[in-house]
Amino acid sequence: MSQNQVVTLTNISQNRPIVCEYGGGHFRQNEKGLWFIGTDKDGSQLSPRWICSPLHVVAKTRDAKSGEWGRLLEWVDDDGVTHQWAMPLALLQGDASDVRRELARLGLAISPNKLARDL
Repeated sequence: MSQNQVVTLTNISQNRPIVCEYGGGHFRQNEKGLWFIGTDKDGSQLSPRWICSPLHVVAKTRDAKSGEWGRLLEWVDDDGVTHQWAMPLALLQGDASDVRRELARLGLAISPNKLARDL
């Protein structure tokens, strides 16, 4: 019989901004959503680019045989309903359109902007 294993990550405050460095800029998350703040060719900070509503990684996931790794994602939709989805890491090995499609289907507000999608 197969059992799923879930490792809970450190709990974070929903109100504390989260910052992650990436590609000459950084992602920042606050109560309004996930943003990317990049820099121009002169190193000046660009205006924040909205990516999606707040999205949290709450756990690492895998199957009982230490395969099928993923991340348990959590967010609140526009109706105030909390959603969770165990996203397989394998879906990130392409252009991630399947990830965006599933998150949108489940109620995460995502920017339709091509620049935001291409990050």
